Amino acid sequence: MLGQRGVGIVLLGLIAGIVSAQPNASRFSLRGRAVDENGRPISALQIALWDDKWKAVAEPVTSDADGRFVFTGLDESRYILGATLHGETIFYRELPNSGSVVTTPTGPKYEGSEILFRVVPHAVIAGIVRDEFGDPVTNAGISLFQLGWRDGQVVFAPSNQAETDDRGQYRIGGLRPGAYALCAAAEPNPNGASPFGAVAPQPGIADFQTRGEPRFYKRSCYPANPPASFQIGSAQQLQRDFVLGSARAFAVRGRVTNPPPETSFSVTLFRDDEVNVVEQPRLTGINLADGSFEFEGVEPGRYRIEANAGAVHAGTAIQVEGADIGELELMLEPGGSIDVDVHDLPNGAAADAVRIGLRSTGPRPSETRWAQTAPDGAMRFESVEAGTYWVQTRTSGSVCIESIRFGGREVFQHTLTVTAGQQDRMDVAVSTQCATIEGKVVSQGKPVAFARVMQLLTGSAESPGDTLLDVSREDGTFSTTGLAPGRYLLWAWSQEVPGFAGPPSLAGIMSQAAVVVLAKGEHGAAIVPLLQPGGAPQ
Repeated sequence: MLGQRGVGIVLLGLIAGIVSAQPNASRFSLRGRAVDENGRPISALQIALWDDKWKAVAEPVTSDADGRFVFTGLDESRYILGATLHGETIFYRELPNSGSVVTTPTGPKYEGSEILFRVVPHAVIAGIVRDEFGDPVTNAGISLFQLGWRDGQVVFAPSNQAETDDRGQYRIGGLRPGAYALCAAAEPNPNGASPFGAVAPQPGIADFQTRGEPRFYKRSCYPANPPASFQIGSAQQLQRDFVLGSARAFAVRGRVTNPPPETSFSVTLFRDDEVNVVEQPRLTGINLADGSFEFEGVEPGRYRIEANAGAVHAGTAIQVEGADIGELELMLEPGGSIDVDVHDLPNGAAADAVRIGLRSTGPRPSETRWAQTAPDGAMRFESVEAGTYWVQTRTSGSVCIESIRFGGREVFQHTLTVTAGQQDRMDVAVSTQCATIEGKVVSQGKPVAFARVMQLLTGSAESPGDTLLDVSREDGTFSTTGLAPGRYLLWAWSQEVPGFAGPPSLAGIMSQAAVVVLAKGEHGAAIVPLLQPGGAPQ
């Protein structure tokens, strides 16, 4: 006969057995069916799963005869799904113009449902590069640029690179739908004897008594005049051949007027046009003692020349056209330094809860330079080139920016100017009374999933300052937290229209913006109509 304590142990054991026999309610499955571009099932396809940090969370599975597959034992979360087809990985719901992928949710709401995974091969571009005599050009550099959107305008961003083989042929694979530009340029001789581009062979009978101006291969682009672009669709096989013509090239000579003693310095010349090709003119001569330098074989175009020696630098824009450039003078100047002091940071806030950046106000998009954070938490900008910058801010947690003062004036949501050698301090005041935008992207009254949402935080549509790009959720909603009081403009467009990366500029679509005015701590709502490729709302 069991006592009271023995009965209790038996009952606990029975309960534990019943619980262990039941499925774990916190585990879920992800079911799907893999099909090709025509909707036909794909069998024996290997499919992998990652979390949103690109960590594998399960062993790969293989689709059955009907294309179906299932992952089990998953947490309630969002996952990245990818399939291997013909040696390349294709992700579920690849977004053409952003280069990103859509994560797939799991949980009670999605249990038992099945996603349709269209596995479509990526596009391929191939071709041959010849010279003006029809001979193949070996080791020619091929640069592919994809049309994208950044800092309030459409830009070309480097996408892929390739090199021609001994038959002048090249191939670039793994391309998503989108708008692109493609350029080919001859590589300099490996021994460095030839600068930008290889010396082109000369027609006619060689005359060793006279030495004419050498001619260099010019780069060739498709389309011929960037920023024009061409479209690539799914699974396309494109042939794009190039003929590299030759032309006279020019020299760029100059001097760094104040070369640092006992310190080496560098001088670079790079193209400054709509498509910034990787190949750059080679420096053919430099004298560290008197600061003189020379570039040869520079084809006509807009360039920027820069000299750098540690914390000092110089730069200027030049136009190469019709003649050599000589007597160019560059004076090295020390960069500015800015200490960033953050005030009123609440207890428990992360050390990186506030980030401050600077972005040049120049007409061309530039990378934001973020203040470096020391181990003790202090932030600082070192060696900032003289110029005018938009202030960029990012916060996390419950923190938002209230004020930024620099040089005796308020610069939050404005620009600041840094002079050569300036040493100054930036005082950042933060608040926990932050505003929020709760928005939805719609088209013809219906929500739009995974749309690109552009939010203008500072500046104007004509001169954008700080911009924030987001993506709407499956139900078309999005939210932006940590905002200061102010007036905000919002636009949205589809990421899934091939060839449309976004509006050419914000100024042209100013009248289509959704406007939200926020007070301190306010939650504002925004209905953002989806823009058509032509710029009108849907």
